[in-house]
Amino acid sequence: MAKQRLLPFVLVAGVLLCIGLLLTGGVLVVLWTTPPRYVVPPRANGALYGAIADYRAIDRIEAMVSEHPEWVNMCTGSAMTPIASAVQSRRPDVVALLLDHGADPTIDPARTEPGPDLPVNDDVIVISPDFSALATAAFQGDVEVLRMMLEHEGAAQWLDAEHLQRILDSGINPESTSALLRETLDRLSDPEHRPGTPEDGP
Repeated sequence: MAKQRLLPFVLVAGVLLCIGLLLTGGVLVVLWTTPPRYVVPPRANGALYGAIADYRAIDRIEAMVSEHPEWVNMCTGSAMTPIASAVQSRRPDVVALLLDHGADPTIDPARTEPGPDLPVNDDVIVISPDFSALATAAFQGDVEVLRMMLEHEGAAQWLDAEHLQRILDSGINPESTSALLRETLDRLSDPEHRPGTPEDGP
């Protein structure tokens, strides 16, 4: 008699269990077949990022960028260029090397049109003015590295006042780097003293 009373409960529990398994399986199928909104391309230059983060010898990094010059300004799932990664890792030697190999410290993946070498994420939340190497150095208060980039001989090719002003207006940088940004903005307004040109004439 007791078994007969329990039978309906057992049947109901079995049905509920089957329904639960079916729903779980359906969710897993949807997750498996739906492309992710955040599409990260293969890390073609992953070895370069690893060498920077692991503090590998500078000659090894130089060999990488010499063999693969396209890696220098390539952005991957880290949402950061190699030179920005070098700034974040406090590696001024690598920053100098990448600048000499054509690195652009103004590139900001969060503000760049998605392409084959850039992550795509419609929901990205930018909590800093940008993720460029310049903004990273300014935020970290790294005056010497910021100065190195701003005064590099190739700076005139990529530096612009709008970018510097955006970093300065963020209000999240120490006064030391903010002062350097203001100084550079003043030079940018004077065609004779743009970054990458001597301060004083002969």
